[in-house]
Amino acid sequence: MEIERIDYGDAVRSLAEQERIDISDFESKRQASPEYKTEKEKSKRMTKLAQEFFVWQLESKEWVFALSYLKKERWLSDQLIKELGLGYAPGQSQIFFSYFQKHGFSLE
Repeated sequence: MEIERIDYGDAVRSLAEQERIDISDFESKRQASPEYKTEKEKSKRMTKLAQEFFVWQLESKEWVFALSYLKKERWLSDQLIKELGLGYAPGQSQIFFSYFQKHGFSLE
């Protein structure tokens, strides 16, 4: 899945197709709808945006203790932290919500 950069559902469909297994009875009608595709893309965009937010927070001088913890207590290098996309989730959810709003999402 990770090598091909596809999600779990697409991986299952791909394997079923390779093995010529009919999974149409198990697939949701919702997945075939155009709304599902736009919903799925929106969800992927939100996930990527959230990950960028957490990385941004870890790099922030305000939360320097979090980065220090990863380096000193967990012995992680800057390179590994970056490769893994590690971040920090501040306890103030309003920062997170306002970040999403700045990027075109509403609280609903």
